[in-house]
Amino acid sequence: MIPPLVLDIQPHHKILDMCAAPGSKTAQIIECLHRDESNPIPSGFVIANDVDNKRCYTLVHQVKRLESPCFAIINHDASNLPNLKFRDGNISFDRILCDVPCSGDGTLRKNPDLWKKWNPGHAFSLQSIQLRIATRGIQLLAPGGLMVYSTCSMNPIENEAVVSQLLQTFQGQISLVNISDKLPGLRTIPGLKSWCVIGKNQDIYNSFEEVPKNMQSLARPNMFAPSNDILEQLHLERCIRVLPHHQDTGAFFVALFRKIDKTLDSSLSTQEETSQKRPAEENVFNEDGANFKRARYHRENPFIFFEEKDIKGFWQEISEFFGVDPSFPADQLMTRIASDSGRNIYFVSDSLKEIVTLNQDRIKFINMGVRLLVRTDLRNDKDKRSLRLSQEGIAIINKYFSKRRIQLEQQDLLILLSHAHTQFANLSQSVQNQIQNISNDLGSVICLFNIKQHDLDIPIIFVSWRGRSSFRPFVSHSSRKFYLSLCNIDQMTINDIINKLTIEEKTNNKKNDDS
Repeated sequence: MIPPLVLDIQPHHKILDMCAAPGSKTAQIIECLHRDESNPIPSGFVIANDVDNKRCYTLVHQVKRLESPCFAIINHDASNLPNLKFRDGNISFDRILCDVPCSGDGTLRKNPDLWKKWNPGHAFSLQSIQLRIATRGIQLLAPGGLMVYSTCSMNPIENEAVVSQLLQTFQGQISLVNISDKLPGLRTIPGLKSWCVIGKNQDIYNSFEEVPKNMQSLARPNMFAPSNDILEQLHLERCIRVLPHHQDTGAFFVALFRKIDKTLDSSLSTQEETSQKRPAEENVFNEDGANFKRARYHRENPFIFFEEKDIKGFWQEISEFFGVDPSFPADQLMTRIASDSGRNIYFVSDSLKEIVTLNQDRIKFINMGVRLLVRTDLRNDKDKRSLRLSQEGIAIINKYFSKRRIQLEQQDLLILLSHAHTQFANLSQSVQNQIQNISNDLGSVICLFNIKQHDLDIPIIFVSWRGRSSFRPFVSHSSRKFYLSLCNIDQMTINDIINKLTIEEKTNNKKNDDS
């Protein structure tokens, strides 16, 4: 995806994705945040927002696969996004992705229905929303920070007209960054400097004065290009357009803003809070207004962080069982049920913990962090064995958990990945010896294997359940396919393995149901 590429994201950045669902760009941002693979917990974080509650859960599914403790998903109207409290005041973001809702006419290749439904007038109702969202993004941007404004539309009303209005509204406080050289190999054209407005009935208007009175509530002055004198100062040519026929792609519009005025944050917050232009929304930035709107949402289960008593009691047993390093920040563990019998235990970075602690009563958090431990079906909830390690948190587990680790040989890896359950006797003598050195307690083990390819060591790490006489790997089919391909197994054999595995799993599930 093009927009995240121009943001130059670093591991320490505070990042906001204003309209995040379905999440492909959010996933790309999280990958950029974790560019240093040696550090699974970077100091930066990603706040991913979407106005649609159901789409937020689509977003959860998309980003969970990245196994990051440094993201949170929230559910708010991006144009009225409340300030988030942080250590020394409200958060100002270093990077913001403002990929706004649009008419989507740039997707005409993958969405053939657009040819029947598209109308140039679709942009009329969207432009004001796009402008409000982008305006709020500029307000939340830190001095020196970057914000991408992007659409998958070709209509200048949704693109250059919005950018032009932002530059005039925040004159001298933001500027456009030239990004034409940031995407080598991608064919682009500069942003437009002149355009007309086309009505729903294909009427063409070159200026607002040409718009009939009965159309002036739809076709507004800020949809037209400004005068030539103003245009020269705006440098709209620094935006880029990607057209479908140039490189067999969809169409995109991308503009990159840099914030340069240090006084913009507080002055705009005050202006918005006292503005009378939109009375229905005048309280959106104060805490009472945020709390009032919060009450109208479907309430989520709260995030409850471990307290000192949890760390000294319940967590101490877990630490001894898995050999957790004393430096592990256990106070960043949390659950969504106020007891140690909660099914899942999550881990978040220290920055996210602070954000949640300071904002949970006024921000609707949908999901965050990485799942570290999962409650099993063992009867005794207090038993340390009743919690198994989650594959989702494997990067953190591998860094801090030193016990119950099994170093595999390649043949062991292939056997484990090819079956739902593997008897100890079918594994190498080396692995059997390691199993004997582990306590006889049932529970999770960490399986490790290094693949050497082109002078690179590629670590394969996954969680398995140690039963009385067998291992059960907790590895998805897609991950199994990937690991097997790294072992130079051909695709036809991999498909056969996965098909047999599916049958084996169904048989085991039926046996469990019958019993």
